[in-house]
Amino acid sequence: MGQRLSDSQYRIEPLNTSHDRAAFSCGEAALDRYIRQSAGQDMRRRVTVVYVLVDAAAPRTIAGFYTLSASSVSLHDFPLEMARQLPKYPSVPVALVGRLASSLHCQGQGCGALLIVDALARSCAISGTGMGVAAVVVDAKTEQVTAFYEKYGFMRFHATTPPRLFIPIRTAQQALSPGQTAD
Repeated sequence: MGQRLSDSQYRIEPLNTSHDRAAFSCGEAALDRYIRQSAGQDMRRRVTVVYVLVDAAAPRTIAGFYTLSASSVSLHDFPLEMARQLPKYPSVPVALVGRLASSLHCQGQGCGALLIVDALARSCAISGTGMGVAAVVVDAKTEQVTAFYEKYGFMRFHATTPPRLFIPIRTAQQALSPGQTAD
């Protein structure tokens, strides 16, 4: 458990029928239930894309996952300094990382970091070529989860419960090295 993951030993790909969803366990019942029962349906309905982290040596085993979908946030929810830089539309397009989880055997080894960096890279790629995205948004269910996202530069929206956080897409682009982009 104390060993860190190597980026080269893992890959992140869209969820497909070859992945063993039934064996995934992160210790959070709602997230376990989601990957086992709803993730495939959500992808077929095209309401989200589920990306899974798999070990190259065991490509059926899900080490972690996250969901990415389009969403919007009220312009007034952004801090004033950011809102001033955005068009004066009632809502602003964002990429939403709706769920993110690491399997129990990967927790504390860097799975979460690989997943969030990949989500940011994919969101940056989308914002540059396929869809307008002003920020990446996450909903944090606990203070521990909030601290995880804040470590990666996410900031809290005005008083929301549970905490809703965001990172401006430009900040994410600046944080990612030029060679670190998603497929």
